[in-house]
Amino acid sequence: MNNKMNVKIPTAKLIKALEGALALRVQEKVQYQKDRKQYEKDLKAFYVALPSLIGTKKLTLKECNIRQWRSEPALATFEYTVNDPTLEAPEAPDYPHRSDNEIVEIKNAIAILKLTDDETVNTNTYNNVAKYL
Repeated sequence: MNNKMNVKIPTAKLIKALEGALALRVQEKVQYQKDRKQYEKDLKAFYVALPSLIGTKKLTLKECNIRQWRSEPALATFEYTVNDPTLEAPEAPDYPHRSDNEIVEIKNAIAILKLTDDETVNTNTYNNVAKYL
């Protein structure tokens, strides 16, 4: 039995599907940028709130290091243990790694498909761009 399929896909439908996939990836990237700005704002507020907890039972001094290099002033670093399970730093949003390269490749595929006069694309061409749909 032959497992190969020979299907003709309408070029216009494939272009429309690729444009939808492109719009989704662009939207993911825009949403990430918004989420990242909000995360940085929340993290800054979290860091500003931490010193007010020093001396309470929510933070316990774990370690103190003092370093001095030649004529520079001494640098003291303090490490605290968080004892309050409700006290958590905001979680960073995940960067949509796949979108950067895929956006370029989808744009190229759309441009090439728009240049063709054929009303359909063969299965091989479809298989090359199907991973983006």
